Amino acid sequence: MNKIDQLIIEAHSKNDKESLIKLYFEASKLFSKIEEISFFLTQAYVFSLDVGDDIESKKLFYMLKQHSRI
Repeated sequence: MNKIDQLIIEAHSKNDKESLIKLYFEASKLFSKIEEISFFLTQAYVFSLDVGDDIESKKLFYMLKQHSRI
């Protein structure tokens, strides 16, 4: 397990949704395949919607839209 995996698990255990947004976004940068990138961006997007972060939600929405995922 790498460091970001560990941080994501810790954030989930603490229900720290703001950290999960950042961590999933950072994790998306570690991959090259669109399916993997989109998975992590989608997770970040869902948590940004959950906490009501309109700025982050819009940014992630447009990133997913660029990859034809929304």
